[in-house]
Amino acid sequence: MIESRRNGCGPDPGLESPARELFPHRNGGGGVSTTDHGHVMLNTQLFPTTPAELTATWLTSALRASGAVGSSAVTGFTWCLVAEQGAGGIVGRASLDYDRPEPGAPASVVIKFATSHAPIRTVMHRFGLYRAEVEFYRQLSADAGIPTPRCYYADIDTQSGYFVLVMEDMKDSRPGDPLRPTVPDVEVAVDHIAGFHARWWKHPRLRELDWLVYPEGPAFEARAAGLKLAFSGSVDAVRQRLGSQFPEVLSEASGGFIVNITIPFQTSDTRSPRKFFET
Repeated sequence: MIESRRNGCGPDPGLESPARELFPHRNGGGGVSTTDHGHVMLNTQLFPTTPAELTATWLTSALRASGAVGSSAVTGFTWCLVAEQGAGGIVGRASLDYDRPEPGAPASVVIKFATSHAPIRTVMHRFGLYRAEVEFYRQLSADAGIPTPRCYYADIDTQSGYFVLVMEDMKDSRPGDPLRPTVPDVEVAVDHIAGFHARWWKHPRLRELDWLVYPEGPAFEARAAGLKLAFSGSVDAVRQRLGSQFPEVLSEASGGFIVNITIPFQTSDTRSPRKFFET
């Protein structure tokens, strides 16, 4: 039996089925799981693209491939969406049941999928944003220069943009407060971001990664033009809708958005809820 639910939290029993039977048409470019030592392992199995396609069988194989579990198997799970959902993806927590106790086996994992909203998914895929996230955890997170959650599994279908990330659950950490960030939290964040930028600033390896558009040449100029057009259209739509309520400071800030993508490799989302602190 599977314990899962498409929306909200709680169990929803269903028949156990092999992963290949559940999603026979979804195949990625060879998923990657990371081991405890930061090494990567290629996977060739199919992967789920929505919470409804998750199975205990697939979760077992993903965790075993990464070395997170050995002989134990996932027998069921409870799916619950995390409180804060972004526009570009579906993020939830799978609380896991096993057939036997095993030291170190994760009690829960956080899983991220592409959004079910086709227009947004198309834009995210078009500009390579989904692939960049997947490939970061595939290729760079083990030596990123900053602490990152362990990634148990990462794969993407480069034709459609559907992807899946199975991550370490950071529930024992404290997320930052977006409305009332403390000075110590900001200091910790800035120190880590600075180290990350120093680690990768004009690093020669970045030129070798085909999923990153290096900030020079025709490919970069075309991507920057596309982003500027899409972003400007969004800002104009919001400005028209809000009228005089649209803050002038946002007009000034939006003008500098495109400038930031000239930095070779950066942390583009530094909002407090995206950072976790020790409790």
